[in-house]
Amino acid sequence: MNYHHFECRSRGDGTVFQCHFVFLQNAISLRHSDTIDVRFLVNGKRITVALPHVAFGEYARRAGAVLTDDQAAAVAALYLTESLENGGDVENMAVSPDRVLDLAAGVTGTPGSLAPLSERLTE
Repeated sequence: MNYHHFECRSRGDGTVFQCHFVFLQNAISLRHSDTIDVRFLVNGKRITVALPHVAFGEYARRAGAVLTDDQAAAVAALYLTESLENGGDVENMAVSPDRVLDLAAGVTGTPGSLAPLSERLTE
């Protein structure tokens, strides 16, 4: 997926969304959030997808490699695309750690499924 510029369509009403990647940054200093914020313009409106730091650490531990900025932006773009296509709320786009791991496995081609983080935390 080209996360820099992409288009998707709502399955509900057929609305076409033009999406453009703007930036990726650590949100701790900006809004005291333990996330990496990925900003997009969607039909000219600013939308932020918040990826929790805990998912990056867990990905590195399980996969033995770090999730790069490009890969993180692609994960955010996939999540945004899913939300827009399904008519979900794109005002508050905080992604769960488990969903980040699922999308990251697809983006990076990590073999096998990364077990949900919630399962690892209860062991």
